[in-house]
Amino acid sequence: MLLAVTKLGSLLTEQSLWGTGTAVTAAIIMTIAYDQRFAIGMSMLYCALASFAAEPAANINLLLTMAAGAGCCCFALREIRTRMKLLEVGTLAAVTVFIAQLGLGWHTGYMRTGEIFRSAGSHAAATFLAGLLIQSLLPLIEKIFRIATSMTLLDYSDANQPLLKRLAMEAPGTFSHSLLLGSIAEAAAETIGCNGLLCRVGAYYHDIGKINKPGYFVENQIGPTSR
Repeated sequence: MLLAVTKLGSLLTEQSLWGTGTAVTAAIIMTIAYDQRFAIGMSMLYCALASFAAEPAANINLLLTMAAGAGCCCFALREIRTRMKLLEVGTLAAVTVFIAQLGLGWHTGYMRTGEIFRSAGSHAAATFLAGLLIQSLLPLIEKIFRIATSMTLLDYSDANQPLLKRLAMEAPGTFSHSLLLGSIAEAAAETIGCNGLLCRVGAYYHDIGKINKPGYFVENQIGPTSR
């Protein structure tokens, strides 16, 4: 679909910036949905295809510019813990694309200085707008790929979540146990290179079923009587 957008946009506007914008979009989506290594490989493949879609004459400058922007996004977007992360990545990628376009334009020398700056600015703007677009579409991306970003996991770990609040009120012993287990699980996961935040949030909810009969479990019982 992104290749179709690139081709259609290039035909209608006669601008190659569509290739850069969609390349960055593809890189961000694949990094969020999969991992950095896979995203880098697929992004480079997409850049090669999109460069031909945007400019059939195979402009190497466009390919290198797209690769610079996409690669920057893949390396910078390790995880999303704040709502500003995508904006920061989009800004960094836009600066990278701007510098790449300037350098390549001056190196080849087939455009005037003013044209080089206009081209670099338009590609950088397309890159930044792609970051803004992904930020607004993030909930949809999570739903389509059935994933939870770090930002979503942090929302689930909030003690004000209705389910956690109910656990704290109705099964305080289980709630305290879950918090302690979450800290232990996070530390252990990070030690072996796994997703510590995911383990911590999972630990918070692992005993949530005890809400139904909290008094049946020893950590919620008061006094010597046991059920």
